[in-house]
Amino acid sequence: MLQCIPPFDTSCALQITHLCMTPSVFELIVECDLPSLVCITLAGERVLQHQLEMWRDKVQHFVIGYGPTETDMCTAMEFNSRVEHRSSNIIGSPLPNVTYYVLDTHLQPVPVRVMGELYIGGDCVARGYPNRPGLTRKAFIKNPFSSDGGGRMYKTGDMVKLLPDGSIFCIGRKDGQVKIRGNRVELGEVEAALRSVNSRITRAVVLVHEQSLVGFVT
Repeated sequence: MLQCIPPFDTSCALQITHLCMTPSVFELIVECDLPSLVCITLAGERVLQHQLEMWRDKVQHFVIGYGPTETDMCTAMEFNSRVEHRSSNIIGSPLPNVTYYVLDTHLQPVPVRVMGELYIGGDCVARGYPNRPGLTRKAFIKNPFSSDGGGRMYKTGDMVKLLPDGSIFCIGRKDGQVKIRGNRVELGEVEAALRSVNSRITRAVVLVHEQSLVGFVT
């Protein structure tokens, strides 16, 4: 498998058969001519709809992957001309050795098509955050559904719905965290930084607009 990252070397375009990258990086080469391309795998942030529409019929396999850094990629969904149109919000079914749960605030499973928070278990779950035991205890919790009683699961903070076919429909975050060009950003931290610029600033709000941050202050 060959992978090119910007600055994109067009001389290698004839050799590329597989690409695996974030949608933000892929956007920089989306107009390139890649005649040998067989498979595209995009993960790390939400796939843009025009990327899906442009490429799903041009390659044999167009795959959208999902997985926080704390678990690596753990679900995948393939899109191509042989299946019905699907929204890029659908992040697929679990990969081998991965389990997921859509739970309410009491860690109870919610019915199909009912919104809940996504929890991930299995071999993909990390040990925790280095030198941050408090945050580790909050995010990595005991898995009450584990058969041996020793498993853990990761609390993703992503609000989702479980679909009848077992795939996951992603709705959004339950907190102020967003993805900007593949990087996690806590809007509350940016707002606090804005308020600290000048003592006369009483309120600050930060929104996402076209993969950039826009701040408003009073």
